[in-house]
Amino acid sequence: MKQKIPLVELKYLLKNSCSQETSDAPDKWTPENPLFGHCAVIAAIFQDFYGGWIKRALFPKEWADKFGSRSHYWNEEIIFNSDLPENFDLSRDQFPSDFPYDDFVNGEVGEMSENKDWRDYILSFDKTANRHVLLASRVLNLLMSNPLFTDLKFQHAWELAFSGFSGESKCLKMRFVCSVYDKVGNLITESTNKNFCVEFGKERLCSFDGSVCVRLGMPSRTDATLGDCGHAPIWCLAKVFELGWKPSDLPMLDFYEAGFKPDGSPWWRDEPSYTCTYCENMFAVFGLDKIYGTFDGRWQPLWTKDSLYSSTEYAKGTKKA
Repeated sequence: MKQKIPLVELKYLLKNSCSQETSDAPDKWTPENPLFGHCAVIAAIFQDFYGGWIKRALFPKEWADKFGSRSHYWNEEIIFNSDLPENFDLSRDQFPSDFPYDDFVNGEVGEMSENKDWRDYILSFDKTANRHVLLASRVLNLLMSNPLFTDLKFQHAWELAFSGFSGESKCLKMRFVCSVYDKVGNLITESTNKNFCVEFGKERLCSFDGSVCVRLGMPSRTDATLGDCGHAPIWCLAKVFELGWKPSDLPMLDFYEAGFKPDGSPWWRDEPSYTCTYCENMFAVFGLDKIYGTFDGRWQPLWTKDSLYSSTEYAKGTKKA
């Protein structure tokens, strides 16, 4: 396959494609733990997309008895511009919190298997090979089910929202990303929603590390200014002006915003309008005529002249986001 997509996107596709039928322990599989019993086939699918090697280690007996499995598989890949391999384990979330995962994959618990690529061994078993084919087909079908899943702008936003860089959103409620392009498609600037109190060195309503969010439990879009997140499009407006663009230049730029839940799932609009009064007020002040948002499987222009008014219904609570 060797089709590079953001890692967070592949995690989403796998989590929503795994089932009892694709698990090697169907009697222990549950919808609450969808990755259980999938390490071998997930490692093979990771390799289908990214290449690299598949690694293997044997569980200590007490854990092998609990899991109903003797071994675990994950991936190793050489990262660009690095001579050192990096480990990737997209089925890690199947393990309980008391499993000594880090010690296990470092060879301090259990038994590390021979350092080779274990793909041929995995797929030499007919049942595993069949599960790999089935899961891979489901992942591909889900990937192709929404045009945005293969859209480069949307994939870029998905990756940025969970990039791990300093600009990454740590919001417990939602992660938004805005990217600004010129009319020929060049990326001008971008940002996530992020805590603006960090600049002042003192926490206010939300913690810097993302562990506390005042908006959790608050009806979405009501009192949009209550919180410490500077919204992604507003950060982008500030960056655009810092780069020397003027409000009168905004018609030459296109703003694209996408939202993601903390578990990596995309957030979809219920209607083609912008729902945040806080941002809409700023769009109106600076003359941003529209922002592109995701709706019905595509980028939809959300016009300020309309959304400035419709967003008020969310703020009043007469509409629910």
